Amino acid sequence: MAGSKSSGPGREGKTSFCSFCGKSQRDAGPMVEGPRDVYICASCVELCHNIIRQEKRKVSPRRDKLGTIPKPTQIYDFLNQYIISQEHAKKVLSVSV
Repeated sequence: MAGSKSSGPGREGKTSFCSFCGKSQRDAGPMVEGPRDVYICASCVELCHNIIRQEKRKVSPRRDKLGTIPKPTQIYDFLNQYIISQEHAKKVLSVSV
């Protein structure tokens, strides 16, 4: 229903329809108007935003969110600062990371 309008309340006496989902302005609320009587409702804007964000994730190279992972000895030394005894547990944690 790209760009269709019907008579009724709304802007200049006409009701706008979302060019994507077809909902009327009465049902969808405020809309963004584009060129040549094209409209998009807030729900469709949000849906489009989510689709674009997902596509960007697929295309962009994965970045290591943790940065560099410390060596097991560095992890063990760090754990030694906060954990008293429990040497076996600290060793297992250090190596498993």
